[in-house]
Amino acid sequence: MKSPVRFSLYAAAAAAVFPTFGAEASALEVTSTSVDDEGGLRAEFVDDVSPKTQVNYTVSTTASALYVCVDKQFEPLPEARFRAATETLIEEHAPFTSTPGGRVTGVLAVGPPRERLGFTCPIRASGKLAEVKYVQIRVQRENGPIALGEDQSKVLIRF
Repeated sequence: MKSPVRFSLYAAAAAAVFPTFGAEASALEVTSTSVDDEGGLRAEFVDDVSPKTQVNYTVSTTASALYVCVDKQFEPLPEARFRAATETLIEEHAPFTSTPGGRVTGVLAVGPPRERLGFTCPIRASGKLAEVKYVQIRVQRENGPIALGEDQSKVLIRF
């Protein structure tokens, strides 16, 4: 009768020598996300792929924004009718080329949502982005793994 310990050692050795297909860990990682002073999102990432290969990446996120009318002194108008909110899915694609060692280091950026807001500002006032929030930030290699980034938000105009 064979010892169960010996069988376990054989199974562990076989697993180390013959890896399971499809169990490959992804090297794609979102290293940071941030919102710039204009309300745009930046997603920085790294990935390990074949050397000197062009690879397409996509960043996608659900973005919500609040726009307000501001006067010449950049003060928001107090009436609620001079505010409008929007939420939409935003994505951007870009190609990157890996280094001779197979490393891709990149930044993908998207602007804030600019959907038709359905509000107008009075004369001598203009619509400006007051707040923006990005959730479910995803970077994906074409036909490959997905990496998630931290949600981000920023208040640009306080009122």
